[in-house]
Amino acid sequence: MDIQRARHYTQTMLAASSTVDESDYLLSHALGKDRAWLYAHSQYQLNRTQSTRLKQLVEKRKAGTPLAYLKGYREFYGLNFIVNETVLIPRPETEIAVAQAIESMPPHARLLDLGCGCGNIAIAVAHHRPDLDIVASDVSAEALAVARNNAEQHRCKITFVQSNWYQNIDGRYDWIISNPPYIAYNDADADDHAISAEPKLALYAEDNGTAGLKAVITDAATHLSKQGVLLVEHGYKQADITAQLMHATGLCRIRHLKDLAQYPRYTMARLI
Repeated sequence: MDIQRARHYTQTMLAASSTVDESDYLLSHALGKDRAWLYAHSQYQLNRTQSTRLKQLVEKRKAGTPLAYLKGYREFYGLNFIVNETVLIPRPETEIAVAQAIESMPPHARLLDLGCGCGNIAIAVAHHRPDLDIVASDVSAEALAVARNNAEQHRCKITFVQSNWYQNIDGRYDWIISNPPYIAYNDADADDHAISAEPKLALYAEDNGTAGLKAVITDAATHLSKQGVLLVEHGYKQADITAQLMHATGLCRIRHLKDLAQYPRYTMARLI
């Protein structure tokens, strides 16, 4: 089949869940060509290997594998990040936290990215603020391997530490940023086929989704420098409990930041 027929086949097989962009991404990946090449060679005939590869990708997509995992990367803050089934796929709303750090951190400050996953937060900040001293940690050795590869790809100097939250973290930091798991295991709103392939460790938390938030916030004061800032991402219904946890820990100047849908998605506070 040629590219036109292959595109039609992909869209037909994926039905309502498919878009032209998604179809082209799968086709590009199967052929190892970019989208511009596809449109310039619409009569190109796929060979047997390419056809088989495309069908395998389509079947995986139908089964619920996220497009980012099939492609092997996800764009975030203008950079491409390697992703696989061991890391959470970066979300566009997290870019707001990155922008806040880039714009607000003082020169040569120390930043801790707690629970870094593929490293998208730490690396995006480092890419724009090479003056910063950045440490990124994760409990998962597999996730750290992906993060290190991403840091090398973008030539960012970051210290990576395997740690269960603050367990292996030394010293104090001017900023701590964390996007911990915050979905409750019984949250009906989170029963989404789209996230079923992502690592549950990075998504779900005990205590009605607050265990990760508590772990990040409760010990933050002992790892923040004076006037240090804690910035935490959370569920859109968790702004109040997050603020309460910060207040109980002794953090001040608590305020919320809204995501792209205008929901309170981040809470930041300062150690006075």
